[in-house]
Amino acid sequence: MDRNIGISGMDALLEKLPKDKQNWFCFGHILKFECKELFDYDNWGNYYNAELILSDDSEVYKIRLLLKHISGQISIFIARDITGLTIRNIEGRDPKPGHRFRVYDFEEDTISIYCEEIKVSLL
Repeated sequence: MDRNIGISGMDALLEKLPKDKQNWFCFGHILKFECKELFDYDNWGNYYNAELILSDDSEVYKIRLLLKHISGQISIFIARDITGLTIRNIEGRDPKPGHRFRVYDFEEDTISIYCEEIKVSLL
């Protein structure tokens, strides 16, 4: 988790989590996924934000990810746990505008979302 430069709230999250929970892989249980369509009056167009709430297996630790300006094809299987949650800062490595972060499951393809901004917090 400490290599996720650009994620708002990462320092506070890492301070609150025990060392053995400071890895995205620990948070694979999907408690909530909600996507909202919003309107950008400055650019006169729609955009989408999502809220993803995940927990560890015991549901003692829960994190909230706010994914702003999600784009591209969104894939998520709510009924399955995420076995290899990964969040990568891909800024400058993806030619598509708005693809700063990729949230995905590298083992099972349970989730795949691109977004411009991420805010994370411990619930």
